Amino acid sequence: MAEEWYVLGSWMDAGKTTVGSALVRILEEKSGASFAIKPRSNYRWHAYAEDWVDWNYSDDLMSCSDTMQLNAHSTLFSHHDVELAAPCQFISSSGWKYCLFLRCGSKKTNNRQLFLSNQSATELSRSSFGEDCYPFDVENFNKTRKLDFGWNSSHTRTSPYIESSVSQILDRKPQNLVFEGAGPKVPTWRKDHLMKNIVVVSNFTVHVFQNVNLVVRNASDRLTNLKDLTPLFRSACRKSGRMRFVEPDSRNEEAYSTLKKLLDL
Repeated sequence: MAEEWYVLGSWMDAGKTTVGSALVRILEEKSGASFAIKPRSNYRWHAYAEDWVDWNYSDDLMSCSDTMQLNAHSTLFSHHDVELAAPCQFISSSGWKYCLFLRCGSKKTNNRQLFLSNQSATELSRSSFGEDCYPFDVENFNKTRKLDFGWNSSHTRTSPYIESSVSQILDRKPQNLVFEGAGPKVPTWRKDHLMKNIVVVSNFTVHVFQNVNLVVRNASDRLTNLKDLTPLFRSACRKSGRMRFVEPDSRNEEAYSTLKKLLDL
């Protein structure tokens, strides 16, 4: 059975993806093939569109730069797996005020679906909106199921898609699975979710909790925040290290060096 690791952050841009990518690299070096998954991601529209255009990939796939970066050192991942590694992807307005649309599942798991929010249906159906910036045309949007959904209350809707992706990835027999949260949201999807190994990134500091076996109980549809787990961490043993503030080109190596010192593998 694959060893599971969970990378959590205090907020957006805390460094989760950089640290998660370093974790995959270390695990690959120490114990073999590893794969990283971002169960739920949430991109602002303009950032997603820029990412998709820069990706310049012709297949009918949505981009997810976080999962590409997370799996930079994975021997199991290819860019064809991008939706498998990001099973639920929200695209939101520029100010995070509401979700424009939601893509769940993938063609690899035969459950790919697009959901369009009622609030954005008219706007997105205009041919001038983000033309050539997503792998769906206007006709797709007009046929898409329209409903009301929210990022913070999406546990129930997204859980089956995440489980199907994880199941297919497990068929590849990875030695390790790394799950990254989104902002302060915890990447859990089961009702009673066991988190054995946890890495928390906050204020340039990395905290490692190994063999903690923390059980997160999701009793509602609301996504769990890192702060909800604070009481559960108080009695857990941890190792902590502070990353230096370095230039962008050196951040990956700094995360790798800091995390490697903390891990007992």
